[in-house]
Amino acid sequence: MLVLIAGGHAVVRSLDHPGLQPAVVALAVGLHFVPFAATFEAPIFTRLGWSVAALGVIGLGWGWASGPAAAAAAAVFAGLVMLAYIAHAAWSDRVAD
Repeated sequence: MLVLIAGGHAVVRSLDHPGLQPAVVALAVGLHFVPFAATFEAPIFTRLGWSVAALGVIGLGWGWASGPAAAAAAAVFAGLVMLAYIAHAAWSDRVAD
């Protein structure tokens, strides 16, 4: 994850779009969840990871086209999606008990 964040930072700065960094972080955070699904035998991490990564990619495109506020908005939305996935999983486990 840190390598992707650092590499992404270098890329967006070299392209003169440092404001895209929040979307790079969302992409990296999302991708880092994907292998957790198999490691912890928890399919939620697959859905969570790909959803957050997709929002990071959307943020990169949207931010490139519209400016850094769009990249930041996509990253915030990715955080809210993460919160929703985790809350739903926690609530579902509670109700099942």
